[in-house]
Amino acid sequence: MSTLPLNNDQVLDKLILEMKKLSPEAKLKLSEAIWSGDMVIPQSHQDIVEKRMEQSKLNPERMKEWEVVKDFEK
Repeated sequence: MSTLPLNNDQVLDKLILEMKKLSPEAKLKLSEAIWSGDMVIPQSHQDIVEKRMEQSKLNPERMKEWEVVKDFEK
């Protein structure tokens, strides 16, 4: 398999166009190949998520539906 120089925006744009032509199954396979095992989530980030999950269980009334908050601006 040859490699492509992805530092060129035109090459990347062409690659994206070709990827959009793939079947849903092929897109999923490609996504899994890209992300499998390469991403390490720092323990500090995992701790934040676990703390927030615990807080949501202790105070479920604080939780909002996605439809209510999705357009919220800071």
